[in-house]
Amino acid sequence: MKKIIAALALLARIESSAEIGNITPGPCFVPMGEIAFTGNTVATTNPGAGQYTLVAGTTAAGEVFQLDTPQAGRLWYIGDGNTHCHMGATLSLKSAGANDVTFARIYKNGLALTAGTVQQKLFAVGDIGSTAIHVMGEMAQNDYIELFVNNATSSSNLTVTDMNLFAMCVQH
Repeated sequence: MKKIIAALALLARIESSAEIGNITPGPCFVPMGEIAFTGNTVATTNPGAGQYTLVAGTTAAGEVFQLDTPQAGRLWYIGDGNTHCHMGATLSLKSAGANDVTFARIYKNGLALTAGTVQQKLFAVGDIGSTAIHVMGEMAQNDYIELFVNNATSSSNLTVTDMNLFAMCVQH
């Protein structure tokens, strides 16, 4: 708590300064945004073992700046120019089958960002597992990200019960 108070005090001093080096103080606006849902019961239909599919469920937008949510499950970059982004997701999922090996990935513009692939095994029917994904990548105007899942061992459907998908970017 003391560190938080010290950090807030430092920020207050910086914001009250007329100028710090070559940086004019003020709010920092970087492209960022998130979509999420909790308590989802809509199963993601598995098109077949080993095939990735978009997570089913109705997402709600959290805070967004230079990102938008034009449709469920999609976070879309609407800023100007290219930007480097930390893209991440947290998710809880359950399977309708037993001993299912599941995978999750963030996709950009319909293509997998494979560096952020995560895997877990759900042992019993109804088991709920949770995981997180982190990946770096570049986004240009109108690029978008989505969360996909895959049941690698069977055709059992997966239900993502809770999820958060976000991007935090730095323009260059």
